[in-house]
Amino acid sequence: MRVAWAGGVAAVAAAGLLVAPTLGTSRVPPAPPVPPKTLTVDGVVVGLVGVEPVVAVRLGTPSTLVVYAGSSRPGPPAPCEDHTEVRLVAQDAAEVRVAAFRYATREPVPENHACALVGHPPAETALALAAPLGSRRVLANDREVVVHDPATVLRATYLPRGVAGPGTVTFEPESATWTTVHDGAALGQSVRIVQAAPPLARPSAYRVRATVVRGHRATFGEVFGGWCVWWTERERLNVGVCAQGTPVPATREELVRVAEGLA
Repeated sequence: MRVAWAGGVAAVAAAGLLVAPTLGTSRVPPAPPVPPKTLTVDGVVVGLVGVEPVVAVRLGTPSTLVVYAGSSRPGPPAPCEDHTEVRLVAQDAAEVRVAAFRYATREPVPENHACALVGHPPAETALALAAPLGSRRVLANDREVVVHDPATVLRATYLPRGVAGPGTVTFEPESATWTTVHDGAALGQSVRIVQAAPPLARPSAYRVRATVVRGHRATFGEVFGGWCVWWTERERLNVGVCAQGTPVPATREELVRVAEGLA
């Protein structure tokens, strides 16, 4: 599942704390979070169902985490629409723990009514920390997660003619993708830049050949509807750049030029 970020969270301050409070150094594992069994949300009573998966985590400010979980559907909880509660469980000098929980209404689904599978982006919940995150690790639902920093996401400084900017950043658990689309009427035309800590899954490419991008050994291959080039920029930074669509919005040479100009 992907999640989009189009700026900061309105309810969060634009800058981090000027003076960081001193955090404790205890390494005693915190007790498991005990969420309330019921909540009242917008006048609707909801009951605890269980743990809600966390899709992704990013920095909002140096002292704020933004957690993606649940649905961003507007309006109060309903029989077919659950509520997600995200909480800061514990923090010390070494780590930060967050948890997400799913709540549902007590009202049954009306007879002869089916819940539609309408997709909504995950909701964004901002959590204020006692001090800047720094090098601390983050655990979501007791599992360590990658914390994305939007300021470090690679973006294109060169785009082929007809491809619009500034693009949209989307997050997955261990990767971030910058995407921009063709400004014409054609469907499916896009340039994508994927970066991830783990090695990227090799695309189903044919006519593969070796090349060099940004001084690194890279692989160029044709894929369905276009072509991709992928390489390892440095330790824990693997990058892929793809142009796809009908017609393909970039020549092979333009795609390499996009890759060379990432910043």
